[in-house]
Amino acid sequence: MNIQRQLQHILQSLATQFPKTWQRVAEKRYVLPKYRQEDYYNQDLLNFYLLDHIMAFGRGAFEDDAPNTAAYINECLALEYGRPTFYLERELGAAFLRTEVPWDLEADDIHWRWPQMRIVIPKGLMTIERGGQPRNLIFIDVAHVDASTPTHIPDECALELETHKGWKSKAIRFRVEGECLVTQSLVDYATTANPFASVGYGGTQPIEHMKLNAIRLFSNIGGSMLPIDDLDQRLVAQIDSLLLNILLYMSEIPVEHEPKELRKPKVEGKRFISGLYPARFVGDLQLRSKPRPREEAEPTGRHLPGHWRSGHWRRQAHGPGWAKHKLIWILPYRTTGETDEKPNISGSNDIALEIQQQ
Repeated sequence: MNIQRQLQHILQSLATQFPKTWQRVAEKRYVLPKYRQEDYYNQDLLNFYLLDHIMAFGRGAFEDDAPNTAAYINECLALEYGRPTFYLERELGAAFLRTEVPWDLEADDIHWRWPQMRIVIPKGLMTIERGGQPRNLIFIDVAHVDASTPTHIPDECALELETHKGWKSKAIRFRVEGECLVTQSLVDYATTANPFASVGYGGTQPIEHMKLNAIRLFSNIGGSMLPIDDLDQRLVAQIDSLLLNILLYMSEIPVEHEPKELRKPKVEGKRFISGLYPARFVGDLQLRSKPRPREEAEPTGRHLPGHWRSGHWRRQAHGPGWAKHKLIWILPYRTTGETDEKPNISGSNDIALEIQQQ
């Protein structure tokens, strides 16, 4: 039996045992453009990871393990609220990995539209070397919670899952106070013997009145049952930076978050058929180019080679009396450099891209 057929067999079994829970897990199926399909992991595999982890957590497999508790919180909220899922475009993701989080911005600069969401990461964008090969980061989940409110799985799912021997619903009570981000991500550790193996990172971070560059969403991985080495620390620091840049970007840029319904979810007999929706991307669909004309100037005598400017965030004054400010992100761009000759102002390099509110 090949891996995809094996996966389908497992999911069909779970759907039969837990039909109401399965309907929440598989309610939406996202349709990717053909040229993007190889960039991301199969949605069936993502659904399997969610159900498999919920079943293991409910049987007590991960008691007092911080990353797995963070994963369970995200899964509970996903089932409760029907989380939105976004696909990070490779081009934007690569630029964000080179973009520093601004030192002067605070957690309040992130504007929340949903209690929980998922960002699916393109294959090869972020990896960790294990077993002599690169292992891909698959997705990042993030939840915005009030720590005073316990998190638990939806009641109808709990009643259904508790029919499984040894499974018990658990209300997660936070050991911190105030506004928190709960994050988790998964790395593909598939082997021939275990084609669905994975390793997770995650944790809970209070964020009230915190500077963004002081927030450690994934770097705060104390309490894991697995040993942590330098490669893990390097990866989670990258994930921290990437996620904060994504959250800032989605706060300031109009992102299409209500996709058109291509097919409604429905039940035919005992079979549940997922609804179909166009995949929603964080990236190229939201970029707008803005030419920046250069004026002719006398040569300065300096000899500066052309180079790439890193992407960066900037507050831009606008409105009457320049009293208001908006956050804009300047894309990486190629400078033309300066020479003893007058600069050529007609070339295509004289374009910078800005992301602005429309």
